[in-house]
Amino acid sequence: MVEVSFWGMLLCLVTPGLHAAAAATAADDTVSQHQQPRGHLQPLGAHAPPTGKVNILHEVPHPVDFFKNYVKPSKPVVFKGAGKFLPSFEKWTDTYLRDHFGDLEVEVELGKKENRSQGLVSLTLNEFLDTYEEDDIYLVESIKAEMKGDVGLLKCLQCGGFTRLIQDAIIWYSSGDTMSVLHFDNVDNINCVLDGRKELFVVDKKDSHHIDFDRLEEGYSSVDVTNVDMLKYPGLRDIPYFWVDLFPGDCLYLPAGWPHHVTSSCGRSLAVNVWFAHSPWFDADSCAETELSEFKALTQYPYSSSNEHLRSKILLLAADYVEFTETDMWNLYSDYFGSKNQLHKVFRFLDSNLDDIVSWSEFYKVDADTFIKLFPWLYEPKESGTLGHTEL
Repeated sequence: MVEVSFWGMLLCLVTPGLHAAAAATAADDTVSQHQQPRGHLQPLGAHAPPTGKVNILHEVPHPVDFFKNYVKPSKPVVFKGAGKFLPSFEKWTDTYLRDHFGDLEVEVELGKKENRSQGLVSLTLNEFLDTYEEDDIYLVESIKAEMKGDVGLLKCLQCGGFTRLIQDAIIWYSSGDTMSVLHFDNVDNINCVLDGRKELFVVDKKDSHHIDFDRLEEGYSSVDVTNVDMLKYPGLRDIPYFWVDLFPGDCLYLPAGWPHHVTSSCGRSLAVNVWFAHSPWFDADSCAETELSEFKALTQYPYSSSNEHLRSKILLLAADYVEFTETDMWNLYSDYFGSKNQLHKVFRFLDSNLDDIVSWSEFYKVDADTFIKLFPWLYEPKESGTLGHTEL
């Protein structure tokens, strides 16, 4: 599984990260003699201790429970040790990756502290493996088709409609000490650590108003996460947050819209994540037809349209409904349709069995690209947030 010294792993286990240490001492800090705000010019999280904890489960839940307890209420959760079900957890040593995938071309970021103004370079995986331990580079790449048999979906995603919402899967690979910007994503995410350790500063989306997302179209803040200017970003002075530690084998579910900042440490750092559109509805019928297992390879699941998250955004307005009459749809979406006649045409298009009721399954019978064209007034062409190479 790992190619790291005993002492390196011991350090990882017993030594808190720099950000965690700063946060732990924040409660004892006082305002400086110059009356600067607490945490000023210190790492993100140094202004105060964490205000809560993310739930930790020691087994992966059934999709029904996952949706009910975490997806629907938009609540993060750690699946302790769940990443060990992925074949990549044991197999993906440097030697194995070189022997099996070394000729594949991958995209590499220049700099392990995220800077979105920097470009990417293309290397073979062999070339990356030759230099990554010494160079300031970070492999961030959609998982190649040849590698998909070693990664995939945990049990919680294998039915209920999740499989038709998969957007992408990414490999994150470096010698450690990576650092993301403070950002949010517009899709849900499960990230599994295969080697090394990750630490996350996570903010409930209801508290995201504290953050100045001065690059909103790209879904991130320009704040220097290692040296927070509390005068320039005053909302961060009292922002509540959670702290999450992930060790090898741990997986984190992080819902769409939750701001976060990620660091990695402990030398060799390797993780994979699956992005999927947030689901407002659970397709119980699909679970009756599906045999669940702890892991199913990604090769079984084609990626969905990138417009799937826009469908979810539209349907979230109706999340509390079981089914829909035309009157229901007018009550929900009247502000966005020019007339009842316009909505009537959309309703008739969706009502495939002509019973004057639109069910959730009928909403999803239409492919996502066609669906969003029915609701062009409900979203902006440039969508905030990211579905690109941003950690978690």
